[in-house]
Amino acid sequence: MIFIKNLKLKNNSNSAFTLIEMIVSIAIFTVVALIAVGAFLKIIDLNNKSHTLKDSINNLNYVMDVMTRELRVGSNYYCPTSPFYLYFNTVLPPSECPDGQRDTWSIYFYSPDTAIRESDGTKCRLVHAYRYTNGFIEKAEQKACEDEIIYDVVNPPDFVPIVSTDNIVFSKATMEVIRNATNPFAVPFVQFHFAGSVGVKEKTKSYFDFQFSASQRISD
Repeated sequence: MIFIKNLKLKNNSNSAFTLIEMIVSIAIFTVVALIAVGAFLKIIDLNNKSHTLKDSINNLNYVMDVMTRELRVGSNYYCPTSPFYLYFNTVLPPSECPDGQRDTWSIYFYSPDTAIRESDGTKCRLVHAYRYTNGFIEKAEQKACEDEIIYDVVNPPDFVPIVSTDNIVFSKATMEVIRNATNPFAVPFVQFHFAGSVGVKEKTKSYFDFQFSASQRISD
């Protein structure tokens, strides 16, 4: 009976894990866990980058479509180079834009929409405007003849951003109005060039660079 009892105790001791085996197992598990967690975090970063890039590009595409559509059906492109104030009469100066690309710009034009003046009941053409300043693409528009539009960096409440800059940083945002000076009946067209990055973290940033243009359909 004593022999059998000692044999059982000996067999139980042989089936247990040693301290070295436990340390090696924990070390292997820790390494595998760190690799798995790192891969998981990388997947999350890539997923966030993909969604951020998609949302930002969709936003830019929408803005480009809106700008292109409105400029095509607009007329009398006017690009002020100094503070400009438009009020009541909605009469723009003659169509004029400086030659060459401009990094800080604004462009005013008549939209095809009209309204009735409250003062005398006559019809007026409503004005829309776009501008780029301090990293923002902004828009202003008249919805009534009496609405004012101010181009002034000191007093800019009439212009509102139309591109979210939470994740978008522009390194280039130029505008150029091109005309055929030899043909008085030729319509002008506007060319834009936007470049920059999407994303906040340096490791997950994506870069974009594109151009688009809009041709005026009807001659001034």
